[in-house]
Amino acid sequence: EYHGYKAGEYLKEVYGYSSRSMRKIDIFLNGKKVNPNKKIRKLNRLLVKEHNKGTNILPIKMDLDIVYEDNNLIILNKEPYLIVHPTKKKVDKTLAHGIVYYMKEKTGEIT
Repeated sequence: EYHGYKAGEYLKEVYGYSSRSMRKIDIFLNGKKVNPNKKIRKLNRLLVKEHNKGTNILPIKMDLDIVYEDNNLIILNKEPYLIVHPTKKKVDKTLAHGIVYYMKEKTGEIT
């Protein structure tokens, strides 16, 4: 059905990738890295690898009152007056810094 489509067109139409998200992936066709303009043929194997996302927020150790956690969600009690994320006026000791530290300790990387 998608024979002759460009890899980028296929990913947009079938998997809902946007033009912006296409900049953050590598596309492999039959094990070889290709650009989104490469045409796909019947029985081709398409692999998409997303680039690791990073942050410029530095990890700072904090005591987090985590109420619930699973693979997709962390629910916690935030201390009163603790700023959630860095701003122009407040760039250190925010909740975001504590979460980055927590995730780095837990997974070994900042994601």
